[in-house]
Amino acid sequence: KNALSELIEGAKKGDEYLIFSLGVEDLERYENIISYYRDFEKVRKSKGIISKAIAPKSQKPFLKESEKIINIKFVDFPTPLDVSIFNDKLLLSSWGEKETFFIIESKALAESFRKYFYFIWNKNQSSF
Repeated sequence: KNALSELIEGAKKGDEYLIFSLGVEDLERYENIISYYRDFEKVRKSKGIISKAIAPKSQKPFLKESEKIINIKFVDFPTPLDVSIFNDKLLLSSWGEKETFFIIESKALAESFRKYFYFIWNKNQSSF
């Protein structure tokens, strides 16, 4: 929770929050994480932050509810998992046995991931 709050600190209406999907295999754990992200998305939406996500098609059943608050496109190929991009920051998350989060503040890295995100976003026609 702290990492996501720190990531969007200083957010302005119209800023973009871009997400490469969660890399979680355990359904019960997945539901707990998705529940938190749903709450986070309400905060994000109240701040006027635009949110977009790219996820593997295998996650489509789990993300069905999220379509109401976030624009998601699904792909048939591997993408980075657990990466969020916001302004000049990247959030790298690991939801394994020990949850680990890194925030990297780098304009160059954020722009590189943002370009890759939009390369996929603009090529892919599949979405909810």
